[in-house]
Amino acid sequence: MKLTILLVFITSSFFALAQSIPNAGFENWTECSSAAEPIPFQTSNAISNLLSGSLSVEQSTNAHGGSYAAFVHADASQEIQGFMTLGQDFNTGETTPLPFTGTPDSISFWAQHTISELDFGTVVFTLYEDMMEVGYGAITFNGSTSGYTYYSSSVNIEAGATPNGMTFGISSGGDASLNGELYIDDIHLIYNSGTGDDIPGGDFENWNITSAQCLDSWYTSNGFTLPNLSVEQGEPHSGNHSARITNQPTSFGGGSLGYILLGNPESDFCDDSSLLMPFGEAVTIIGGFYKYTAGNANEMATLFISYTASNDAGGCDSIYEYYQYMPPASDWTEFVINIPPNIIAEWQPGNIPEYLTLGFVSTVVSDDSEPNGDPNSVLLVDDIELTYTTILDIENETMSTGVSFYPNPSSDVLNVLLPSHAPTSIQLIDSTGKTVSELNVRTDRETIITEQLPNGIYTLLVNKGRESEAFHVVVQH
Repeated sequence: MKLTILLVFITSSFFALAQSIPNAGFENWTECSSAAEPIPFQTSNAISNLLSGSLSVEQSTNAHGGSYAAFVHADASQEIQGFMTLGQDFNTGETTPLPFTGTPDSISFWAQHTISELDFGTVVFTLYEDMMEVGYGAITFNGSTSGYTYYSSSVNIEAGATPNGMTFGISSGGDASLNGELYIDDIHLIYNSGTGDDIPGGDFENWNITSAQCLDSWYTSNGFTLPNLSVEQGEPHSGNHSARITNQPTSFGGGSLGYILLGNPESDFCDDSSLLMPFGEAVTIIGGFYKYTAGNANEMATLFISYTASNDAGGCDSIYEYYQYMPPASDWTEFVINIPPNIIAEWQPGNIPEYLTLGFVSTVVSDDSEPNGDPNSVLLVDDIELTYTTILDIENETMSTGVSFYPNPSSDVLNVLLPSHAPTSIQLIDSTGKTVSELNVRTDRETIITEQLPNGIYTLLVNKGRESEAFHVVVQH
């Protein structure tokens, strides 16, 4: 039996073709996301944007007074409540009251809402003296209003207290699955005698607006760091742009990170977000240009490479991973990564990579640590180029019995030519040993339909009398 699979190594003859990956020059960017944060409130936007790509607090022109109100709403798909706070840090979980003096008698605001009768929105105002709670005012509400409704509540303050701090919280509901929605505007503290501080930003006229340019074809860390941008357009090595990657605080305060990724980590890198390599070929050389400013002496940038393949169970198998650390470079510097020949030698039937994922990170990272980089580190990447090597050479051979077949690889059909009309059995067998097509023919030509078969290597088994011969056939769509 003559096998037609020839493993080809870098040290022997090979077919190499330099190709660019999608948006390899980082020229294509799309205005895809923005965040408007009410000053000086902290909101649930960082969490909702990270988990679902949406905002749970938005600037709205549906205002009671002035130009804007705050639209606070839940994200039922991810069970995220919409909320805003002053003096309560989501990143650290700590309460740090804002400076405040005064003894208000009540708190008031205007609101329009659609909140389930099983749920309720809340507005909570708390006064502190030297970090100790000394005053409190709260309002809860639910149901639907056709327009803005006025709400107020008294503020109860301990006798003799001299407040010097405050916190303030707004929520569109306690149960995110009930989809509470709240428009709120013109929040004020009322002093029946004397004057004092008001709620900072309570008229919602001032917003910090962040507009992000999304990098086409690449997954970026901006979803983790908005409203701070960790990936932006940078100065080019060639063309108009490069990818500029910096370390920015995450929404959870767990460190800093900045990265671009050709691939989607939620799919384990086995989908079209990664680079689908032609069957029988694999990327063996990865090159490009970078500049890197390190925030401290221990900092380096990271190039992450991952080869994966889909398995018969519908999962994703890791074939090979590699991390390359890149030192500071004040000028554009070329980098070249060569996959070792011994690794390529392992890429044979049963262990052939299908997808390539690339990642560039603005800090040191490995497979057993989380990124936690210096905020002053800046990585610029441009002009990525790949070189392919043929690792499987599938040849069309004529059998000793005179049988031939084409095309190979096959996309829609496989044509089998027979030298005579003698009874012949033809089987196509997948990599698990399952017969996916079986024909008994008496003609000199037969067609096997392959358009519904998964990509892979199949065995074509032809039995003619006492003679039997097998060849490998590639199905690739």
